Amino acid sequence: MENLTNKNYNVIIYNVIRKLGLRPNHLGTVLISKAVPLIKEKADIIVIEDIYNELANTNDSFSPAQVRVAIRYAIMNRNEEKTIMNFESIFGYEYDEELFTNKDFLEELARVI
Repeated sequence: MENLTNKNYNVIIYNVIRKLGLRPNHLGTVLISKAVPLIKEKADIIVIEDIYNELANTNDSFSPAQVRVAIRYAIMNRNEEKTIMNFESIFGYEYDEELFTNKDFLEELARVI
């Protein structure tokens, strides 16, 4: 991440999210793209509730619960065919439906970016 400008980093996140079948203009997807850099900064132990709180604090119109629900909605309403097709090339292992919980998905996405 040190070598990349913020703009390039955001483009990489956007492209990976799009390849995974998430809708880029959905609120939850936008929040996912903001959560990845926060997770990368923490790198140690990630408490997903802290990420929700930080995202809610950056936008006064959302509570942490609303952030969690929006992210969950974006993950659950992705294009499944696109996800299955691109999953292995992004994550490096076979498609696993178990990955699509908020915490696991955000951690794995931060790991590969």
